[in-house]
Amino acid sequence: MLDPPMPNPAREHAWFRFAAKHQGKVTRCVYDVQGRLVNQVVELPRGDGIIRTTSWVTADVQSGVYFVVLRAGEMQKSQKLIVTK
Repeated sequence: MLDPPMPNPAREHAWFRFAAKHQGKVTRCVYDVQGRLVNQVVELPRGDGIIRTTSWVTADVQSGVYFVVLRAGEMQKSQKLIVTK
């Protein structure tokens, strides 16, 4: 599960809530519209289904559209995020 990023649009930071039932690492990546990786967080092995929150400081990127991708084993979910300055 990957909830929509908040706030959206984001100015200085964005928060992401997620939960995974997969026994293994959970990776949260942010890509720009050209498919370039701009941020990545690898979480420790999870699998308990508990909702967790991670954040991304958007101060280093330009205004635009980004895609948040959560991967856990075979599961992959994505959400669109707009960053405004």
